Amino acid sequence: MKINRRKSPFALVIAIGCLLLFIFGRRAINRYYMPHSLSEIRVACKIILLIATVILFWLLVKRSKKTMPIVCSVLYLLFIVIAPFVAMTKGPSAIKEDNAEKSLIEVLRTLPYVGWAPVKNTEDVSVTVYDPDLAFNGYNLYGARDPYMYLIDMEGNLLHTWRSDLKDDLVVLGQMLDNGDLLTFAIDKRFMKLDWDSNVLWENNLRAHHDFYVAENGDIYTLARKDSVVFYKGMPFPILEDFIAVLSPEGRLLKTFNIYKSVEDEYSLREIVPIYKKILKPKNLIQLISRKITGDHLFKRDRFLDIMHTNTVELLNRDIPGVGDKGGILLSIREIDLIGVLDTDKNQLVWKWGPGHISKQHRPTVLDNNNILLFDNGRNKGFSRILEIDPADKKIVWNYNSDGSKDFYTSKSGSCQQLPNNNILISQSHAGRVFELTRDGKVVWEYYNPHVNEETSKREVIYVMERLALPEKVLEKIQ
Repeated sequence: MKINRRKSPFALVIAIGCLLLFIFGRRAINRYYMPHSLSEIRVACKIILLIATVILFWLLVKRSKKTMPIVCSVLYLLFIVIAPFVAMTKGPSAIKEDNAEKSLIEVLRTLPYVGWAPVKNTEDVSVTVYDPDLAFNGYNLYGARDPYMYLIDMEGNLLHTWRSDLKDDLVVLGQMLDNGDLLTFAIDKRFMKLDWDSNVLWENNLRAHHDFYVAENGDIYTLARKDSVVFYKGMPFPILEDFIAVLSPEGRLLKTFNIYKSVEDEYSLREIVPIYKKILKPKNLIQLISRKITGDHLFKRDRFLDIMHTNTVELLNRDIPGVGDKGGILLSIREIDLIGVLDTDKNQLVWKWGPGHISKQHRPTVLDNNNILLFDNGRNKGFSRILEIDPADKKIVWNYNSDGSKDFYTSKSGSCQQLPNNNILISQSHAGRVFELTRDGKVVWEYYNPHVNEETSKREVIYVMERLALPEKVLEKIQ
């Protein structure tokens, strides 16, 4: 393209202006117009945007007097100038204001990433069973694969919500502090601390996921993941690698612990080799190239790369004979049906159990009697169980749903919490149901997520619900 030197300063100004417009337009596509679209679609739109920007630059430099090019350039200018302002005023951070007059269920239906699951009926909502004499009375905090964390009482009344400032965040788990602040994470994006009014006090851009544990000194042990190439029997292969990150109470990264090296021997070549076959499929290659171009994480939640899918981290707060010493970390690695205790000094599992006994399990936790309680999803059987095992002899000492009823089943997620009165609070995640159970099998409290879509017969899932006793400072905020 030959440009008259006398036009060069003008061309430079136009070039800078078009570049800025392209940057704003690209940001608008990423942050507002297509935050949930496939990477390939976004890449195509950005290529079109780039071509349009070059055409606009040419038209302006050429100073064409034809009506059509001028009209087209003006329309394009209006679009690309308005786009960033729309993104800033109508974008993800404005979710609360945009939907101030809508019910929460209407808001959730507009969010593409909210976790909905098909259910047999949508009539049961909120609390359907409550025996105040047998239930452990408290408050219930839960996440549901949307941008919110919910606090309800025993009668199902919504007392408070915390909200992420980005509407495409998936928040599934939180821990409330004594002053009402909330520790939580947006899956695969960041770990954060929110105050009572949902203001972000600090955040760390770790790709946090599934679970975290707060130690006695306030340090935060969280699961995180990264794009990685590891070696198996000397052969390199790409995976989405889980690891443990330790954050200070202020959100500063203190240290990390490797998980893969401690479980490498649990894998076989039959599980590893197919990764290469799947990664070379045209669809997967296009996805990877698109992510590379857009600067996105190369490996996201691609199932064939997620060979670990660690979903629980719990720090041992005391020595447990035959299991591990204080400071060991209890893990659940879903894809190999394994729970184990990681000795971080030796970087090896000093206790493990699971393969052949459980399937796609979640949320193992150590009880006061040193036994381990866990949610066995039972994906290989089609029904779920709650198990208590004696880790010393690896025997099941108590279980719920031993008869294999398929009414109690969730293929994904799930949790169990032993309450101070020895009852068990169970989250049947993909039924959107939580119930409290006595040890002899009586349901004394039951709650169904009230966010239902009757048109599609779906209910919003509940990832984890935990029963809490609220401190006075928080009770004052609620009242």
